[in-house]
Amino acid sequence: MPRRFCGLYPSDKAKGDMKFAIELFMMLQITEQAAMDAWEWPDIHRLQAAIGWLELGAFSEANQELEKITPQLRSHPSFLKILWAVYARSGCWAAALVAAITSAAVAPDEPQPWLNLAFSLDQLNHTREARDNLLAVAGRFPESGWLRYSLACYESKLGNLAEARNWLLEALASSAGEELSAFALQDSDLAPVWATFWSFVPAFHAPIRN
Repeated sequence: MPRRFCGLYPSDKAKGDMKFAIELFMMLQITEQAAMDAWEWPDIHRLQAAIGWLELGAFSEANQELEKITPQLRSHPSFLKILWAVYARSGCWAAALVAAITSAAVAPDEPQPWLNLAFSLDQLNHTREARDNLLAVAGRFPESGWLRYSLACYESKLGNLAEARNWLLEALASSAGEELSAFALQDSDLAPVWATFWSFVPAFHAPIRN
């Protein structure tokens, strides 16, 4: 049984939620960015160790590694992204939201902090606010398929299926479209959207005639 962290055990749903692929997909890039930003030993080692523990589901151990990092580096975008991931994977969404807000303030020109912020809001049952935050920055990141995919999910959850369908089409047309299509077909948030697609394919409504 995993050790307690933030008073919660990670649920099977949280472990398996496909949206965590967004954060896990970024792990290697985060450590590479930290290395380029001249993080030195032992801080770069501690960041990498935190990621290793995180991928193993050992959230308490990951947090302990982060707590060893030099205080001056704790406002660095790489640190904040991993901190968000630790809180998110452990289900501590209020703490994750704080980390995401700080990260977005520090690195407003990167899409990932805004995705993390919106995801945290959604998990706290503030889906409308999650949607609104992403809508406010969508124009900054015209190439981000993940941002458009997230907007599709939030619009779908809010019952705005036409908007959700449009965002989903944009997401699938992006450079990440092939990867996103695999998620989209299994994402329960998008089930109502897929149902609307049949209305645009008359052949599926026509009776089969011999």
